[in-house]
Amino acid sequence: MQTIDNIVFDDVIFPRANLLAALLYQMDGVPIAVPLPHAHLMSFIEVFRNTNTCQNHIIANNQKEIKLFVHQNNMQWLFENSFVDTVPQLAKINIFCSSPGSKAFWSTYTQRYRRIIEQPILYNELNFQLLLFGCKHIKQLCECPEFSGDNSIRNRLNEDFRNISEALASILLQNITNLNGQIRLSEEAQY
Repeated sequence: MQTIDNIVFDDVIFPRANLLAALLYQMDGVPIAVPLPHAHLMSFIEVFRNTNTCQNHIIANNQKEIKLFVHQNNMQWLFENSFVDTVPQLAKINIFCSSPGSKAFWSTYTQRYRRIIEQPILYNELNFQLLLFGCKHIKQLCECPEFSGDNSIRNRLNEDFRNISEALASILLQNITNLNGQIRLSEEAQY
């Protein structure tokens, strides 16, 4: 099973972009293994296991926009340090939660911050959400002038885009298959 630990950030291509992606997952004690079946495709996101290191990364990149995916247990430092209100390079925050109850809590708690904090998700939705973000992110990078003169980087980005798109298509096809099975069972139950 691939997890957050299997993400290998491409520090040659992606730091050159104006939008950076970061994932913070610092756990005290034994961390929950967050399944990411497509972690090998997520080279666009830099993983942080320490809030101080993540904080330094955000502050150091003050000329860029940063999209942060953060585990629910790591949200407190964002509020304690006023990152949500005062750090302009922090463009969007996505919270991933361990349970429906914590998702409901964070959804309510962050309601007034919807301009920056998106609707929380469950950790089992993280794989899909990261792929979806990566697909959009890489597509935008393919059109950026920073990469227009470098065909090898553009080819790599196009290859990454294709691979992520294929992974998304596979997930969506599996969802359709599962829904078809549920529909068929409910129709059979009517007879």
